[in-house]
Amino acid sequence: LISVSGIRRIVEESLTQELTDAIMVKKISLNWKKIKFANIKKTFKQGKTNTKDGIKISFDGCWLQLRISDTEPIARVMTEAANLKQATKLADEVEKALV
Repeated sequence: LISVSGIRRIVEESLTQELTDAIMVKKISLNWKKIKFANIKKTFKQGKTNTKDGIKISFDGCWLQLRISDTEPIARVMTEAANLKQATKLADEVEKALV
């Protein structure tokens, strides 16, 4: 797993290579028993939902995935968007919807 700062560095280096997408990975410490998955589906209802491996919601031009760790009290949020700012905003929206 690459840290957020590592991803930013990779993305920033790649921008000169005309990178069109940015990926954000965010770890959220929480009590997994209190996660409100219904809030995720409700908040992002305009997207196409896949629950095969956690929750993945796809939109035009971006996606998010939420996975709960089996070994740590954390959720991993992965997002991909046209740029790092949009990917970060999407990850932050997921975090808000969880609590």
